[in-house]
Amino acid sequence: MDTMGLVRSPKSRISMGPNPRRVRMATAAKPLDLTSLPGEIQNSIVHALDGLSQAALRSTNKYFRKIVPAPDLRLVEQDPAAKDHKLYACFDCRRLRREHHFSDEQKEYTYSRGHSITRFCLDCGLHTRYISGTIVTKQGRRYIKCHCRRPGLQAVSKRSADQFCVHCWDDRQLNNRSDRTQIVGRAKRHKRKEPIFMVAQGGALRPTGYTASDIISMLTVPKSTHGIVPRSPEWSRQHDLVTMLQAVIPAPRPPVLKGPLVSETLSEMLREYCHIPAEGYFLVSQTGKISWIAL
Repeated sequence: MDTMGLVRSPKSRISMGPNPRRVRMATAAKPLDLTSLPGEIQNSIVHALDGLSQAALRSTNKYFRKIVPAPDLRLVEQDPAAKDHKLYACFDCRRLRREHHFSDEQKEYTYSRGHSITRFCLDCGLHTRYISGTIVTKQGRRYIKCHCRRPGLQAVSKRSADQFCVHCWDDRQLNNRSDRTQIVGRAKRHKRKEPIFMVAQGGALRPTGYTASDIISMLTVPKSTHGIVPRSPEWSRQHDLVTMLQAVIPAPRPPVLKGPLVSETLSEMLREYCHIPAEGYFLVSQTGKISWIAL
């Protein structure tokens, strides 16, 4: 017998059957899957679970959320395990969440009959419930859904009377401070003297709805540097002005008074630029407001 044929080369292997180590690794690599069980066994397992376990199983994937019936969340949150972990039910998203996901107002009536069904978490409140300016208390601190549309809840500024968040209030203070600085600087650069008011037939008159404030705002204008008010093509006619003034002046009108309130310069300007006859006077007070007119 040739013994040379039985010599094994270094690269050759003798098959001794399946490797036990490989079989053990292949068996351990295959996980136990609940979905691979028959449907009857799955139904038996689902119906044997309590409400808290059913809620946990429903939150695993879409498959179990479809086949596991939704438990009564009011009964689930009264479970001792749910109370120990401080779980609360949100009846908008139908989830059990921890206490830091709810405001203090929502946690007050936790187990009250008829009130717990209206509870909602902060995420659902931000998406569907809260409007701009809503104040929410969370763990003793006040938050607001601000008008600035920053995401989430922002801390309330105590100086804003619960109307703005801290960021908005700081921005408004900076803007107001810069505005005040600009106004003060502009006033220092342009020192204006007390304006000298005079009457002018200016402004585009509306056909109806005249009031005393409208007339004063149109007829009392500051005097220009040269003492001349240029005529505008939008000025109305004299009879329109007289009709408008007579509508607001009470009757009977007082007698014509010639005193220090009417200056000769003003009368000349009225006759020249407003086409007022020589016998007519506008009585003007020291503040520039029209007291009455006599034509």
